[in-house]
Amino acid sequence: MTRKILASILLTLAAIVVIGGGSVYATIRDMSGAEYWEKSIKAFETKDAESPPPEGAVLFVGSSSIVFWRSLAEDFAPIPVINRGFGGSQMNHLNYYRNRIVHKYKPKIIVVYEGDNDIAAGLTAGQVLEDYEDFITYVEDTLPNAKVCFIAIKPSVRREALWPTMSEVNQEIRQRAETQPNLCFFNIGPPMLNKNGGPRPDLFVSDGLHLNSKGYGIWTETIRPRLSEMWSEAE
Repeated sequence: MTRKILASILLTLAAIVVIGGGSVYATIRDMSGAEYWEKSIKAFETKDAESPPPEGAVLFVGSSSIVFWRSLAEDFAPIPVINRGFGGSQMNHLNYYRNRIVHKYKPKIIVVYEGDNDIAAGLTAGQVLEDYEDFITYVEDTLPNAKVCFIAIKPSVRREALWPTMSEVNQEIRQRAETQPNLCFFNIGPPMLNKNGGPRPDLFVSDGLHLNSKGYGIWTETIRPRLSEMWSEAE
């Protein structure tokens, strides 16, 4: 085995780590492990070729919390929505694939849920915000009429210890959304907390990380009024 091949293998192994439930997360931001999601992205492209989604819809992108939102279309009907979540992803992975799963749909509104896995993989609040900003700039440059809406990183039972860092990201992006007309922020955090400020176990499936139907009900109740308003303004 040549040194070059060995170095490549070691770099790839260093770039990914398995964290519970079989999910894979890159732990560095040079995208050495990004190709892990190529199969998912190609599946979207195959689906698009068979049944092209409409342009100008509301695009939901992000990690497994988007993937598992099975009732998404029903929850936001009659607003046309597209689900392009790919489980285990981080914001920098979304940035890597954004030409293929964001720009091509020419969405009026882009709803993003990322940051959860990023922080679990060891990224700082500042690094996550840098990746958010990179996405915002991309949309401003390539889809200038589109709005970007970030769903707050959720408090979960499994990742309760990371909640202070997640809250820092949420606070920063909320403040930016309040001053930038092309941004919005869906603050799903408060109704997911109990009276003691901890995550509500009744909102999650058994792994304490992914939402059950009750959890998605809270997300829908929080997001739908503002999203409906924006959709009406965009038509």
